[in-house]
Order: sequence, then structure tokens, then C-alpha cells
Amino acid sequence: MKMSFFLGTLILMGLALNATAHPREGNSSAPSARAIPAIKGGEYFVDPVSGHDDWPGSRRGPWRTVTHAVKQLKAGDTLSLLGGVYRENVFAAVAQDPSITIRVLPGQRVILDGGSRN
Repeated sequence: MKMSFFLGTLILMGLALNATAHPREGNSSAPSARAIPAIKGGEYFVDPVSGHDDWPGSRRGPWRTVTHAVKQLKAGDTLSLLGGVYRENVFAAVAQDPSITIRVLPGQRVILDGGSRN
């Protein structure tokens, strides 16, 4: 069973967006805000201002787009978003074990704006 969700325009401030799928009608689900779980896998970073999608996604070499980042993650990984405006449509599909966490780092303000393009 494959579940998916779409992130439109969101303003996040130090919240955790846990990309755990919660079945509803049909095969759709929405992310839920909850306490940040302990990091089990790798931690990767995205910076919409100074990141680059050819970099490794580390704290010192963050990716630029959430879209690129979610394609690189595997179960147990955590994606930490640095402050800024992410002007992209984000689509992430998750399988039966969707244990990927997308979070905003404390003190950062993140806007995911799916309504405009760079």
C-alpha cells in the first residue's frame, strides 16, 4: 500500500513535521505536527538560500530543495529545514514503514510556498 501527501503553503516555526502516514479515506494522508522523535538514521539538512542539490546534505553542505531531499531519504532519516522560503511544490510518497521525520530547526522560520516558483 502506498500513501502520499502534498505540502502546499505552510509557515513553520520550530515545529516538527513527522511524515508518518495516517490512513484516511482512500490512500491519502496528511503530515502531523508532534514532538520530535530521537533521530534513528542519518540527519540531513536543507537551506533554500545557500544550499545546493549537488552537495551531500550535511550541515556544512546542505541541499537547496526539499523536493530533492525527500528523494534521498530512507526510513529512520531526519530532514532538518533551515530558515527561509522554499518556493517549490513538494510531493512525498511513503510506503508502509514511513519513519521519516521532517523538522524545522529551533529558532528557524520556514515557509513552504507551493504557489510560486523561482
